[in-house]
Amino acid sequence: MIFDTHAHYDDEAFDEDREALLSGLTKRGIGTVVNVGADMESTKTTIELTKRYPFIYGAAGVHPGHVGPHQHLPVGVRAGADADGGDAQLGGDAFGRLGRDHLQHHRERPGLLQ
Repeated sequence: MIFDTHAHYDDEAFDEDREALLSGLTKRGIGTVVNVGADMESTKTTIELTKRYPFIYGAAGVHPGHVGPHQHLPVGVRAGADADGGDAQLGGDAFGRLGRDHLQHHRERPGLLQ
């Protein structure tokens, strides 16, 4: 069984066939998927995927390119995910900042190089 450790199935590129694609993963030998949020919006859509598909787990993150002076991933995002009674599979150890700070376009934004 394959464990896909980094996916973005919430991306708009999958809008047309997401349901068919995800429904067929287990038949193709993919048993577990970690869908990774890169900003607050994709973290929310990741949470929705974890509620619909029992084999999808979520990782909440904020890519350095999406960070503003007052933006950060709230510590309570897991509590917020479960507040509506849903059963989101968003592990507490899958939170954080992700991405590669040393890329050139991040050098142009000095606050990201911390």
